[in-house]
Amino acid sequence: MRTYHFIKYDANTSLDNLLVNSNCQTTICFDFEDSIQDCIEPSNTDALKENHRKHFKSIIDKNQLNQYKIGVRINPIDSKDFQLDIQLLYEIDFVSVLFLPKVSQSIQLQNLEDELNEIGLSYDEIIPVIETKNGMDNLDEILSFKSQKISGIAFGHCDFNLDCQFYPFYHQDSREYWTWVAKIYQNSNTRNLRLINSPFLELNDFVAFKNVLATLYAIGGENLGQITLSKEQTDICNLFSENQKHSSAPKLSNRLDQRVPDSYAKKFIESFQQNNRKKGFAINGNKVILSPQEYLASLHFQQKKNYPEINFTFVGGCFAVQSNITFENLFHQVLKRQIENEKEVIFNVNSIRYERFKNCTSKISTYNSNHPIDILVFSIRPEPFLRLVKFYFKYFDSESGENKGSFNIPSLNKLNPEKHDLLTLSSAFTVQELTRRSKFYNILIDLNYSVGWFFGNNRHAQRNYLKLVNEVIDFCQNNKIKLIILGPPMRNNTLLEGILSKRLGRFMKKKLLIPKENFVDGSDQTADGELLFKNNGIFATEKYHALIASRILEKLFPFLN
Repeated sequence: MRTYHFIKYDANTSLDNLLVNSNCQTTICFDFEDSIQDCIEPSNTDALKENHRKHFKSIIDKNQLNQYKIGVRINPIDSKDFQLDIQLLYEIDFVSVLFLPKVSQSIQLQNLEDELNEIGLSYDEIIPVIETKNGMDNLDEILSFKSQKISGIAFGHCDFNLDCQFYPFYHQDSREYWTWVAKIYQNSNTRNLRLINSPFLELNDFVAFKNVLATLYAIGGENLGQITLSKEQTDICNLFSENQKHSSAPKLSNRLDQRVPDSYAKKFIESFQQNNRKKGFAINGNKVILSPQEYLASLHFQQKKNYPEINFTFVGGCFAVQSNITFENLFHQVLKRQIENEKEVIFNVNSIRYERFKNCTSKISTYNSNHPIDILVFSIRPEPFLRLVKFYFKYFDSESGENKGSFNIPSLNKLNPEKHDLLTLSSAFTVQELTRRSKFYNILIDLNYSVGWFFGNNRHAQRNYLKLVNEVIDFCQNNKIKLIILGPPMRNNTLLEGILSKRLGRFMKKKLLIPKENFVDGSDQTADGELLFKNNGIFATEKYHALIASRILEKLFPFLN
């Protein structure tokens, strides 16, 4: 594992005392960018940056560098400080690694290489940092840039959270964070580039930091890098053993309720200002770094604290937390951005996941009692319906910890799918493989559906699903909640899954007694000639999420106005 240790430095810094036990995999890095600023008095920032450029030059002049790999994070190529950084590099003979922040297109890398060639700087590597939504969306284009100097690609999650308007920020303890890392890895790995993980801000939580490394390794294997912020973190990386690499990554949960906790912004601002020492960051009493990006996001949120709030709840399955789609491109985040950019409101998103019919309405009622719902989107899902159609059902018994199987015969009151809620099981983050199963395996699945269909499981599942949806309709009417029913997608992993999904959609459209403006069709398979589902016929694409967001928004216009 390559380690990139970003240090605090001034004119008196001696490199000899920094990393006594460092190895050849460690690069000592100096920052010219976000950590060098005065967030409280921004007018001081220019002087701070100029002083730190001088400090860096002084350190380079005073120290023998042949035993170190030296890295520098310069300012973005379109910033006023970029040329000042380039001028400083002109005075330096050699730098091992150059981090270029906020890369959003490949032309920025070309321009940097041209600048460095012009001044004749000798260097080993350029590492673009992905920390904007445009950069994440343009990963393929960025990585199409051909250069022997591009050795890896780094992630800057604080700037990324800020650019995507997420608040509170998503850090390494959330599944949402790792969807971003997984996407960068999948794009970089095909080009044999190293994935370099964003820094972990809890300086004293070494157990959590080891968990971060274990999750990183589970995603990316050997071709990894980690930005560190302390000698202890660097030592943990350097001693990350083979046993630790193959240990289980920690279980992670999604943040289903995305409301901002009461007083969170106010407390963050106060802590940042109390602990700031005219630097770009602050460190609180628990040795947690408070980033300037989350400080700016807190100030922005405080400006909106008097805005009216709209509480939006989605009731469904994995569609709301789909881990092969980056979080900002999930339908509810597309919807949130569009509404908050057009209206002066705070659009709170909450997701309620259900696998069984029998406890779904009680979940909605319980949440509504604590946090009244304004808008509810209920998703009719193929998965729980198809589970009830199957003749033979496999499930995980949480009590015994074993995989088991049971016949599913409603006429004999054998309904094991309704006894086991699979969504209660949290799991470690893994990169999902979206390959189709073999044709023979799919034939066996369809045979299972066929036998269940013969025994009347299809009609039983339809009736029970209709009963649930009608309960939700009544609940929303009684509680004056704006309701939208999202029709089922046409799942096509096997032939019969497609047929059964289509029949479920037709059945619900015919039987549900709701106005057209309360129903959103979700059965599309293509749009503008593009497939809307991945090659396993189950997981939706980003285009499908955008399509559903636009259809829901169309239904909400009268309510929002």
